[in-house]
Amino acid sequence: GNNNSAISSVSATFNQSSFFQTIQKPCDIWVMGDHAITYFAAGIAFFTRTPQNTQGIILGTGKIHDIEYSPCPSLQLVSRANNVKEKLFFFRREWFALLDLCLNCPCHRTSISVVIKFGKGISSESQLHLARSLIMAYGWNATDYQILNPGINLWVSSDQKAVIGYRDSGIWRIVAGAPICLMENLLEIINEFEKFSEKKVCYFAPGLRLTSLLEPKKHYAKVCIGAQPVWNPKSWPKILASQSSLRAQLNRARHKGISISEMDSENKSHLPELNRCLSEWLKDRPMPAMHFLVEPFILSRLWDRKIFLAFRDKKIVGYLIADPIPMQNGWLIEQIVRGHGAPNGIAELLVDAAFQKAIALKLDYFTLGLSPLSQINSSHLSSFLAAPHPPWLEWTFSHMRSHAKRFYNFQGLEDFKNKFRPDNWEPVYAICNQKSFPPRLLIAIAAVFGGRSPWVFISLALLKALKQEFEWFKKWVKKVYD
Repeated sequence: GNNNSAISSVSATFNQSSFFQTIQKPCDIWVMGDHAITYFAAGIAFFTRTPQNTQGIILGTGKIHDIEYSPCPSLQLVSRANNVKEKLFFFRREWFALLDLCLNCPCHRTSISVVIKFGKGISSESQLHLARSLIMAYGWNATDYQILNPGINLWVSSDQKAVIGYRDSGIWRIVAGAPICLMENLLEIINEFEKFSEKKVCYFAPGLRLTSLLEPKKHYAKVCIGAQPVWNPKSWPKILASQSSLRAQLNRARHKGISISEMDSENKSHLPELNRCLSEWLKDRPMPAMHFLVEPFILSRLWDRKIFLAFRDKKIVGYLIADPIPMQNGWLIEQIVRGHGAPNGIAELLVDAAFQKAIALKLDYFTLGLSPLSQINSSHLSSFLAAPHPPWLEWTFSHMRSHAKRFYNFQGLEDFKNKFRPDNWEPVYAICNQKSFPPRLLIAIAAVFGGRSPWVFISLALLKALKQEFEWFKKWVKKVYD
């Protein structure tokens, strides 16, 4: 946007709402003044040093929710605003809307703009651009690129050389994977982030690098939440040659007229068909759409991803999306989507196409992502990272695997990934900065994946299941009496 003039200056008087002008269009907000504010709301100084090159300042007396703050060099925060539930994170030259409110605070004369961030969990273009560049420079964990997905909040370190994606749930801050930074800076970044958070922190699927780094620390607890299959793509031709059942699946899809082609991530012409395909796939799922690290709505942020399309009679009936893992020279297969009319074998054909492309690009690492609550033989896993579950959690996981198949088939997902004969299975953990793993954390994790209270999510899943059962019953009746 253009650099507009400052709204107005505020002197040490009261009820200054008349000084604020209406802004009809979002624009870059700049602060002209260079003076410290010593009192705000409760009249207690928040910072006393003179801000240098201040480009942003925040204050307010209304409700401001789901906003965060990180001490970037060119940004300052005036705190003690009434009813501010969280601090505000924002980056220079973000897009904001002006908030009209009354001020009741004595302060030194300065030029200010009152701002509030658009939307819940929405990151600005500049913020996403910085996060994306840090991922492509330092991304090691399989989930790193997923923090760019809609709904994930971003935190950037004070030196702007590290980024973390997270979601909040009650007293917990759930991190997507691990901090994205240089390996030697991991502990320093963790300390800065946890100090900033003022919440209990859980790192969900942080990867073996961070897990082994935190292993000796007694004030961190971890539990194994599953495993992910990994390959060196070079081994794929031998695997395919040794698996006749897998070859049969590929041939079945080809005989049904399925062809696979790669789509340029900048090509927007297929997006309507991809959205239609995604809608069909979600409609057939037994649960409402989930979010966080299984966010389905990512087609607006393809960027560095690879996309493979499955065509049948010139119509897209499925697609696969692969995320880059730069520091491991590899890919995470984030989504495999099947639309209506997709025959059996289409998922296997899409995975084969991704493997063939990975071989052509000389990639070294390939994963289909987390298989939650996996019970793959523990001999595949790193013994020194073994994490016995508390009895209550062992009971919970066991009952979820046994009784939740109607909604999420844990065993079926594991069997699908295992049919590709992985070179290895890596354990995946959840690590919290507490001495033990509490039950409330499991509820918080469920909340960020469900995008709402777990109890509301379960209720919606049950309602969807009843609706599906009714639709199946109607089809059965029609078939019998026609």
